[in-house]
Amino acid sequence: MSKGLQESMDNTVGVKIKEEIEVFEEPLQILENKTIVKEDIEMNMCKQNMKNFEIKVKDEIEMYEEPIDITIESYCVNPQVTHTEKAAYRCFYCQIKCIHCGKTFSNKNAIKRHLRIHTGEKPYQCIHCEKTFSRNGYLKKHLRRHTGEKSYQCTHCDKAFSNNSDLKCHLRTHTGEKPFHCSLCDKAFSYKNSLKHHLMIHIGEKSYQCTHCEKSFTRNGILKLHLRTHTGEKPFHCSLCDKAFSQKKSLKSHLTTHTGEKKISMHTL
Repeated sequence: MSKGLQESMDNTVGVKIKEEIEVFEEPLQILENKTIVKEDIEMNMCKQNMKNFEIKVKDEIEMYEEPIDITIESYCVNPQVTHTEKAAYRCFYCQIKCIHCGKTFSNKNAIKRHLRIHTGEKPYQCIHCEKTFSRNGYLKKHLRRHTGEKSYQCTHCDKAFSNNSDLKCHLRTHTGEKPFHCSLCDKAFSYKNSLKHHLMIHIGEKSYQCTHCEKSFTRNGILKLHLRTHTGEKPFHCSLCDKAFSQKKSLKSHLTTHTGEKKISMHTL
């Protein structure tokens, strides 16, 4: 573990311990748990998982590294309270309230980030494309797509990813986990977008319109396949002859003519 990341983790754990001491007044037990928790993490994680964990902690720390300065008085839930003693890390008396939705936050940085949801402000712009982001941490994650940096390694195969959320989605291909359930039938899906596209079948919505004809489709991928009938694009090339095809399944079917493989019809069984 790098020295800088170790110090950041220690500081983060230290703040949490300080908060729990102030609330529960059990300093000895909590201080002892600090060592136990860190030892348990290192003992129960393989080397690659530990590396992924360190990168995730670093990302979380970077997510909140943005200088913010706003006037707090107008947001305080209970500004008339006089504090009996100074709170070093968090004030449990004067939480900050959002004037738009009523949610409360413990510090001005948190309310500033939250307010961007209502205002739509995205001050962080990518230097490679036109995308903008509400947080500096989101921009840093996005930049990895341009640089090609892939720090998150799958422990089951050789694939690597630019952010932890993509790795989590990929891991479902190994575990078979399908957490997204359709409320209209018994199907479940590994990805949220897959469920979204499936629901369009139930409601009959066809949001993807062809620009060359009047046909519309439930999924963008199906529209792309259809567009090839207009453009004549054939991206799937046979490596054994000069033929090319617009769909992958057509290429697979064609390859059987070279290998001699024949599909058996259900009627011949």
